[in-house]
Parts: sequence; C-alpha cells; structure tokens
Amino acid sequence: MEQTLVEGENYDASFTYVEEMIHKQEQIESVLRLLILLSVTNNGLPKKHFDYLRYVELSSLLT
Repeated sequence: MEQTLVEGENYDASFTYVEEMIHKQEQIESVLRLLILLSVTNNGLPKKHFDYLRYVELSSLLT
C-alpha cells in the first residue's frame, strides 16, 4: 500500500484502505503513518475526507 501512496496512484483506493484499517481497529501508529503519507503525497486531504476520518477515528477510540 505504501508504494501505491508514494506513486500517487488511485487516491480513492488508498483512502478506502485507511478507512478499513480504522474500522478493523488496527494499531493507531500504522493508521496514522499511512494517513500522513496519503496526505503528503496528495497535497493534503479534502476537507470532507479529513472531517470524516477525524470523526471515525475519535469514535473508534471511544469504544
């Protein structure tokens, strides 16, 4: 997945992968590492994606 992110291929698939990691409650360090890489390679995240991920991540941390 990291290679796909670095090459800037298929933003939607990369975003979905990070989203699935959050839902599977994988280690926060791994999720954040990929999320940061996704953001850096795409000149940031669209606001709606950022807000959604923030909501989902906070919700998963509270459960």
